[in-house]
Amino acid sequence: MQVVFLDSKTPSTARYTFEGADIVEYGETAFADLADRCRHADLLVTTIMPLRREILDYVTRPRHIVVPRQHVSRLVEHEIASQLEITVHAIDVDPSDWSQFRNAALSVVLGIMSEK
Repeated sequence: MQVVFLDSKTPSTARYTFEGADIVEYGETAFADLADRCRHADLLVTTIMPLRREILDYVTRPRHIVVPRQHVSRLVEHEIASQLEITVHAIDVDPSDWSQFRNAALSVVLGIMSEK
């Protein structure tokens, strides 16, 4: 499973493996880089960068998106995600506590991998 954090709190790009999933954390993502970074992801995590129709139509591989619950309507167009059969996971953790938010997102990854 390929997991991409589009806007983590890391100072630079971090790549690692977590329980068999390949993780890439980008400190930030400019709109110009968004499609390329999303292209190979099975799961996207975003706290800042909205994922709109033009991106979700272009990159059809992601099947899951993880966002903070308090920002879900701003970050993901639910109707479009539903049409494209993308599951949106809204987690109840404040993204300003990056360590806790990352751990919650990685718990979603574990849950998805255990279903396969």
